[in-house]
Amino acid sequence: MVAFNALARSEIETLRQATPPSFSGVEQSEEMLRWIWESFSAVAGDQPSFECWPTQKDYLLHEVLLAGWGCPIGELFDLEKLAEQCKKEKRWSFFVASEPCNVPGGVASPPNILAIF
Repeated sequence: MVAFNALARSEIETLRQATPPSFSGVEQSEEMLRWIWESFSAVAGDQPSFECWPTQKDYLLHEVLLAGWGCPIGELFDLEKLAEQCKKEKRWSFFVASEPCNVPGGVASPPNILAIF
């Protein structure tokens, strides 16, 4: 988000008009899926797409994580601000809670995240 916020409006507009859009993100691989399965109950990142897009494989991590495992995916989290707080607290482990909006039938929600040190 720091890099994005440093862009000029014209640069953002150029990125917005790219077809298909492309995003950096988590590698799509069986090794990555295995690491997530063994290490996390939820995943998140600070980019518009948790995984790279367009996909480099014939599957999406979203399909496996959300539909296959019920693993929540967070996107556009302000990790720079979280890192600043970690440095201030001199602590790098914490409990994270995130509550989706209560919208019956909804399929996505803006993050409402809280890190508890």
